[in-house]
Amino acid sequence: MFNLSKNLDQRIEEVYRPSLLENYRILERKQQICEEYSKLIFSCEKLMAGTENGEKIEAKTEVGMKIYVNVEVRDPRHVIVNLGDDIYAKLPLEKAVEFSKSKIERLKNEMSEIQTRINGLNSQINIMLSQITVE
Repeated sequence: MFNLSKNLDQRIEEVYRPSLLENYRILERKQQICEEYSKLIFSCEKLMAGTENGEKIEAKTEVGMKIYVNVEVRDPRHVIVNLGDDIYAKLPLEKAVEFSKSKIERLKNEMSEIQTRINGLNSQINIMLSQITVE
């Protein structure tokens, strides 16, 4: 029984735990990307509302290390969007919102698949652990 317990613990630590940690890391990164695209949608909608009223648009933008500066938007009809893999494109606000919503939907589907994998790994671990207590 001791050898079985030791072997299962070793297998969990060497095989399942690294896989779980990697899946959690990927899931967290995809959640962060979703949040970034949600912020982009919010900003685009705010810009669209501002351009309809003809208002001067001022904002704050991060220049790094959580340091922000005031900016005036010169072309409020377009934004630069990260399409993925560090490829950027200048898009009209409406297209940027459309792209962002589509990207969020794809990311949610990917996150659902990752969560399914995580649940499967956790189930396998629980089955292995239950074998220890049964024997």
